[in-house]
Amino acid sequence: MVLLSGTPAIVDRTAIPAAAWDDNTLRNQLQATDIVSLTSPAYGSTPDRASVTGRPLPRTPPGGSDPRGGLDTIVGSRLHYLDRDLLGSATASSIPYTLLDRLEVAAATTSDDAASAVIGASPAVPWALEPTRDFFLGHPGVPAAIEIHGTGVSLTGAPAVAVAEYVRERTAGLSFPEVQALTEPVRSAAIQSELAVAAEAATPLPTIADGEGAGPVVAVLRTVALGMEGVPGVGFAAVNDPNVFPLSQNELELEAWLDANIAIAGGAGTALRNAIGDEIDSITRALDRRIFTAAHGARDTFIALREAIARAQDFIYIETPAVDDLETDAEDVPDPWWTLLRDRMAERPGLRVILCVPTQLGPGTPKRLQEVRDFSLLKAVDAIRADAPDRFALFSPGAGAGRAVRFASTSVVIDDAFALTGTTHLWRRGLTWDSSLAAAVFDERVIDGRPQDVRAFRIQLLADRLGIPTTRVPDDPAELVRAIRELDARGSNRLSVTSIVNPKETPTNAELDAWNADGTRSGLDFTFVAALLVSFLAFTDVEHAIVEG
Repeated sequence: MVLLSGTPAIVDRTAIPAAAWDDNTLRNQLQATDIVSLTSPAYGSTPDRASVTGRPLPRTPPGGSDPRGGLDTIVGSRLHYLDRDLLGSATASSIPYTLLDRLEVAAATTSDDAASAVIGASPAVPWALEPTRDFFLGHPGVPAAIEIHGTGVSLTGAPAVAVAEYVRERTAGLSFPEVQALTEPVRSAAIQSELAVAAEAATPLPTIADGEGAGPVVAVLRTVALGMEGVPGVGFAAVNDPNVFPLSQNELELEAWLDANIAIAGGAGTALRNAIGDEIDSITRALDRRIFTAAHGARDTFIALREAIARAQDFIYIETPAVDDLETDAEDVPDPWWTLLRDRMAERPGLRVILCVPTQLGPGTPKRLQEVRDFSLLKAVDAIRADAPDRFALFSPGAGAGRAVRFASTSVVIDDAFALTGTTHLWRRGLTWDSSLAAAVFDERVIDGRPQDVRAFRIQLLADRLGIPTTRVPDDPAELVRAIRELDARGSNRLSVTSIVNPKETPTNAELDAWNADGTRSGLDFTFVAALLVSFLAFTDVEHAIVEG
């Protein structure tokens, strides 16, 4: 920023008063009673703070402003910052594995009979803010900004409660003054632990019935690698030894387990049940959810995507930072979703697919991760082009003047009937390894047999990515695929001028397993992860990363 009155000078962003910011900024919306949970990024080269002039700075070496962004000055000790550089793998609850990114951007608020929530994607930092309109004109006033774009959803009612339940797990313990007052590393060991989750669940979330009549149906989808949630090892222990915790049983089973394992006069289970009252159901659900996820992971988006592709009839639009055709060890998703997509295109000769991917991943991405993405993407694309060359289109959006658009989110629209959006990116690590949150939407309010809100979402996405008005986006899938292929062939200043090419050195299997990890791998634990990934940490510094704007 430059001060325009008086002698021109660079403005210190940290000195700008709250009244000078827009009312809709996080800084002015946050209240002192709110709770905030932040996690440092997976790679030391990833920007997580800014200089006083707003220039993004990497996580390491630390410099510039605080990664808390000043939010701690508003909420105080009700903010938790999980700093990977200060915590070992066994000193914190729910601490991400080495090279595992936590990509959730979510907020929720509830009352006795209402709830609202949002699932976002782009981090709330100046260099990642998307304009509210006229994307195809570029960023007015900031023509050299780093272009990071993401979609999101705003939810009310029952779907918002599902987000609130997730947010409660990520902030568990922060509502208690006793936990707020703890110092590190004890503080991070308590926050997000099973005990903290149970204590928070003693105040149940509201139960909100579905609305009457036609309307949107929303499913909140989470992705978590197995073994990552809660106190390290608890989830595995609970599944391997049924005496550790009566997983997914009713309240009587929980009482019996407590009576047997904590013997006191009158029975611990009955005593706890009587003391808590009706809230025992809330606590049981919260612990079941935590321990089951810790032991088995969560692949909600992976499963939902596969099922939606299996129903596809004539058109699929996908925009995501990455795709691949790599297999996982998961029994519930045995085949890659890309293989299922190719099979569905063979079954449905009229099915057409458009894939929109950025030429570059986000600033601070390790260069070798970018090369692994490029290799995996092109391998998958070559296979589908060989199957159906005339029914598939690939393009990468640009932002003018040779600049690339980077994606913080993934969006999928199938037959204008199903929409999915969130931070679950569509390669192996995104679908099983990095933790993320997404929403799947189906709207029963249809015109000409198709949900109009889903269709409008798809048209707006394509218009933004192609740099054209919504009225210019073809409705017929065949015409749309043909138009994009022709546009890409002849070139356009609305598309990226940089091609995605294979790296000079083909990634080894070890590199694929490290940079594009499988979060379902049998026996996944801290020891395994450390042995597999620690040697790659050296390639996550600024010298080995994408740092250009």
